[in-house]
Amino acid sequence: MFHKIKKWAHQNKAGEIALLLIIMLCLIFPFSEAEAIRIENPLRAETFRDLIEIIIDFLIMVAVVVAPLMIIIGAFYFVVSAGHPEHITMGRKIITYALVGLVIVLLAKGLIVMLERILIESQPPLEEEVPPTPDDTLLIPIEPGPELIPGPLPEFPIIIP
Repeated sequence: MFHKIKKWAHQNKAGEIALLLIIMLCLIFPFSEAEAIRIENPLRAETFRDLIEIIIDFLIMVAVVVAPLMIIIGAFYFVVSAGHPEHITMGRKIITYALVGLVIVLLAKGLIVMLERILIESQPPLEEEVPPTPDDTLLIPIEPGPELIPGPLPEFPIIIP
């Protein structure tokens, strides 16, 4: 395969230049420093709780815009009904559902805080590992034996768990 590429490059002057450029690039780029690719988090949420808060904030923004429009549409059905009971019922349902939906979305943050408190308070606290303090260490002097060089030896700390 390489022989075919080499033969094509020798037959064509532009091919010879292209082959030379490819070889140079293959030699230069593996030794050059490459920057790490950093992908930004599109959700702007670091935890699951942050993600839920972002979703609820979005739903509140949508509900604050859509609910008044639905109330106006329901009122339009109610006013233009001209005595038709189906249109009156439809207008009442639209207004009722719009108000109920708006209340649910506005209470969503409060519901999450309540659930979070219930779930966190029902869990036992996590035990933390405490590193040993200087009071927990026991220093034992080591006496030199006959095979050791005479002289004072340093004290070595022995940690008792």
